[in-house]
Amino acid sequence: MHCRTTLALDQSGDIAASGGSTVTKIGQQVNQYVQQVDKSGYCPVCRRTAQFEDTFQCTNCERPQIHLAHRVGEADPLCTPCAAARLTALQNTVATLEQDAKHAKRSAAELKTTTAQLADLQREVTRLTQVEADAKKNAATIATLEAEKQTVTRKLATLKKTIAPPPAKTAPNVNTGKAIPEIKHNPAGIDWRYVPAGKFLYGENKETREIKQPYFIAKTPVTNAQYKTFIDAMPHYPVPYEDQNWATPYNWNKANRTPSADKLQHPVVLVNHTDASAFCQWAMCQLPTEEQWERAARGTGGCEYPWGNSVTSLVVCNFNNQIGSTTPVGQFSPQGDSPVGAVDMAGNVYEWCQDWYTKDKTRVLRGGSWNYDGSSVRCADRDDYTPTGRSDNVGFRVALLLNF
Repeated sequence: MHCRTTLALDQSGDIAASGGSTVTKIGQQVNQYVQQVDKSGYCPVCRRTAQFEDTFQCTNCERPQIHLAHRVGEADPLCTPCAAARLTALQNTVATLEQDAKHAKRSAAELKTTTAQLADLQREVTRLTQVEADAKKNAATIATLEAEKQTVTRKLATLKKTIAPPPAKTAPNVNTGKAIPEIKHNPAGIDWRYVPAGKFLYGENKETREIKQPYFIAKTPVTNAQYKTFIDAMPHYPVPYEDQNWATPYNWNKANRTPSADKLQHPVVLVNHTDASAFCQWAMCQLPTEEQWERAARGTGGCEYPWGNSVTSLVVCNFNNQIGSTTPVGQFSPQGDSPVGAVDMAGNVYEWCQDWYTKDKTRVLRGGSWNYDGSSVRCADRDDYTPTGRSDNVGFRVALLLNF
């Protein structure tokens, strides 16, 4: 039995079965399809038929027969999907690099901050190391000074036991009729002035007070030259010095432990109450009490000033900043002398006394200074200063009690 079947090509090139066709016709159709496939195909990008001479092969996906309209690049041609994919990849890479750059910049800033903090910490370690070294050095100095103090105390005790009673002077003591003793132990070469016991007028209200025991008062405030004898005898004791501009004219040379040559006979300044007391302990004397100081300054009659009751002037003392600095002791003698013959008890420098002005807070100062006004140089005027304070207008005068 004969089956009449026709083979035809559909649009996809497949052979479809149909009736009413001969084998010869089928062969002709197959030949015609082969010829068409040789000359054209489907573009994998746009799925349209493309002529072979109008196509290229993508170097990335390697698909052939891509229409030239979808070509990107010349030397390394890509199809548009591959080009888009590569662009997206490049954009992602750029975004990643930008993010990495931000992180790197932030890390660099943090590293810079950390480096600065490290430098600060290293400086602080260096400072604290120096502080520790200074503390150890100061502790060693304090230990040395304490040992010297104990040595001096032992020597002082021994000296007191061996000193014979001093010979009498020819000058009589007006209170007792006994002779005024001569002072043999005088390492600083102090010129003493005798003050007898007795009653006198004291203070602003001129109340009657009584000095029970006679004493000596130094003729002058302690000078730089006299203070140097103490410094020479105590090689570890600090010299008068303040690291301030105002103190520069009065600072001692810390290297050779000497004052300025032009101020040897000026009152020593830049000394606090402790420094003055240390000098007294070494020289075997004391700071005067307020009563002792005022009695030596104004006598028994209660004068306003050491020389009398007249107003002050540059002829009798150094005050009110008229000279602008300290002056050599005794420059205003004898016109400015006190009744007992002491000089510079008004003006030049304030002088430390034993007494507390405010208990455990400030000590008494007397006498006024070169840069204070006329009211401060009155004999009854009282001032005060912290015991640890040092100034360019504060010095001291010493006293010595007598036992009859």
